[in-house]
Amino acid sequence: MDGRRMGTVKTAAGPALLMVYIFLCAAEDLKYREISVGISMGFAFAGLVISAAGRRDPAELATALLPGLIALILSRAAGGSIGTGDALFLLVCAAYADVRDIIRLAVVSMMLCSVTALIIIVKGNISCRNVKNERLPYLAFMVPALIGSILASRQV
Repeated sequence: MDGRRMGTVKTAAGPALLMVYIFLCAAEDLKYREISVGISMGFAFAGLVISAAGRRDPAELATALLPGLIALILSRAAGGSIGTGDALFLLVCAAYADVRDIIRLAVVSMMLCSVTALIIIVKGNISCRNVKNERLPYLAFMVPALIGSILASRQV
């Protein structure tokens, strides 16, 4: 997701804006359990402008939308138990990153979320507390996944 690999966009503005967007969404998800559609549309527009300025291939952009569209379909099919905000987030990410980076980001954050859920379950069983209805804000796990992805792509 660094500027060198983000489609044909050669600017650092893309990853920086994506990082700001992820932090805003994670904070909203933690506090309100939802993300702002207005903020998401603003960041999507900015990402599309950056992509157009960098002459990003429209086919690549369309492919990058697939993870978000699949998440949106799953959200609707599951009756909202999979967050629509998570799907919206992945759709906005398509303006900044290619499909491989988005899938990597989603998988790493899913692994972090799974480990956290396992810890909550184990601690709940040890303390004889019912954790059946506990919910985890998935977008908060995108922050460390993105930071790790950026650091890995820099090949420090």
